[in-house]
Amino acid sequence: MVYVLSHDNLNNLTFAINHFEEGTPNRWRFISEYVSLKNKGEIERTVEVTICGKEKKVEKISTFDEKTCYKIFKIIQCDYLHLLKTSEEYEIFNGVHGNRKDGFKRLVLRAPITKCIFCQCKLSTIATPSFPYVFTENGTYVAANYTSECRNCINKPRYNVSFYTTTENERQTRSYYEDNVQPYYLSTSQSCFSVAYLNYCSKQIQVMGASFESLAEVYNSYNCASDNIRLHQLTSFPRVNLQKTNCILNPHRLEEAWFVYRISSVLRKEIPVCKMDSGLINVEKLCSHVMSSFEEMQQKWVDHACNVKGCKEGYCTIDGNEKLRRSICANGGDKVINDEGLTVQDCCPKDPEFGGKHCKPNKFCTSHKENSNVVLSDEDSEEQRKSERKRKCPLYLQDYITDYGDGNLQKMIKVDHEINSCKDKKKLNKFYSTSAGMFFAIRPCGIIVSCDEMYSHESLTQAFLFLRKVFFKNGVCSDRLKYIGYDRSCELKPFVRRLVQNEVPGAECMLKSVDFLVDIFHVMKHTKSCCMPLHNNPKCEFHPKLEKFVDIHGSNTESCEQAFKRLNRFKHSTRMMTRKKRKLFFIIINNDFNERTEEKSS
Repeated sequence: MVYVLSHDNLNNLTFAINHFEEGTPNRWRFISEYVSLKNKGEIERTVEVTICGKEKKVEKISTFDEKTCYKIFKIIQCDYLHLLKTSEEYEIFNGVHGNRKDGFKRLVLRAPITKCIFCQCKLSTIATPSFPYVFTENGTYVAANYTSECRNCINKPRYNVSFYTTTENERQTRSYYEDNVQPYYLSTSQSCFSVAYLNYCSKQIQVMGASFESLAEVYNSYNCASDNIRLHQLTSFPRVNLQKTNCILNPHRLEEAWFVYRISSVLRKEIPVCKMDSGLINVEKLCSHVMSSFEEMQQKWVDHACNVKGCKEGYCTIDGNEKLRRSICANGGDKVINDEGLTVQDCCPKDPEFGGKHCKPNKFCTSHKENSNVVLSDEDSEEQRKSERKRKCPLYLQDYITDYGDGNLQKMIKVDHEINSCKDKKKLNKFYSTSAGMFFAIRPCGIIVSCDEMYSHESLTQAFLFLRKVFFKNGVCSDRLKYIGYDRSCELKPFVRRLVQNEVPGAECMLKSVDFLVDIFHVMKHTKSCCMPLHNNPKCEFHPKLEKFVDIHGSNTESCEQAFKRLNRFKHSTRMMTRKKRKLFFIIINNDFNERTEEKSS
């Protein structure tokens, strides 16, 4: 058969074939309706196109029913495959015809596979779609999201989720496609984001320190007017009563989607589905489950070596940033008393209950909130004080008990309080309503090796534990650590010496493997003879311009202070984040920054 049709009708037909992909329920009805609707009211074109099949009979096409569209498609598929190209004609899906509660929508989302990944059986598509809002760089749209299913093994792959599983503890996990890059990311059944927009948000966060609140505000102010006009046309859309609120981008919805997207981009398989009682994604719990994997990913930067002076020689600067702190449980006034009579002011590192739509905020964490609401008698109060005295180790060091033991941690704390050097103990800030900030380890080239939270104040104990955690694996110092620059090195090295005398694990290895110095930014303020003056002072031990540090002379020892200028942009956006979510946030943005730094230097 030889078909003669207008050039515009051919373009409309090829677009509809691409838009409603194979496997879409009622596919050819949608294609026929699309071409027919586009054909209405148009001026008849003089340019005609001939589509030739095997038969010689000529037929001029004016009406495009389902059978005719299918016959033309088969000819195009065999002999004119280059005509099946993408187009940007979406206006018709914003009109009255988009009212239909079916797949006639601007975006059609389907699983990218046609066969089951387990049994290789052909997948069938469930005819009834869901209708998520899609937030893109060009505004908000409505999509028809179809779910496929395998009738043999009951697997139901989604648009970007290959399959769901249930673990032994009945926690559901999901696995994402590894080889398929989808243009959209379905974060929940009702919310979808374009990957381009989520990547744009990552750039805004990384370069400008944008918060999710500011990103959502910019999106709404820029797109809200056009979104309302476009979505108002869908008068019989099932969620029409919720349009005015759901089409507005909520910062919490954006934050959830961004975290889940970044996590699934790294970990494709078996990501837990964590939800709160309200049905929203529990990002804090999700971050807790995947934290160990991201910390392993962060470890790759320990081995970084480039041609920047000091980096290849194994120099690294560590420092604490007190501006990057967050709210913690208010149960921070407890005193921990050990056998030697040492009193340490403790703090609980857990998150206070921030509250929300269905609960009021509370300054205590979940475990301490119960104790704060109970009025104890004098006898019970005395028993509680006795039980607290039995706890030797502060709460914020509980994670290290397995590796070091309670006794060794007590020794560290005791020595920490006995060491005296350039910095007066009275000048150490103590934070009990918030964390004390974060520790960072940074190379001279700017690469951020690692980060971790610090509590109460920037103590030598936490600095020692941080270094051990990052650079010492299985009791052996990394080959990439030869020199440590720290503004309290004149205290840290005597501290490590005392730990060696007290036989604390790892202290002797650190003392033998690493040379300590005070970075050039801070050394000028030091007054003790071990730091200043440099010349004609046999007791000077930590000045960076000493002859024993000749291999790293000229290195950028101010890398921490330079990095803090950029990292301090996040102090407001992360102040009220929960513990694990905030830690994962910094790991992600630090990894992005390191990759950009490597690209620029290569």
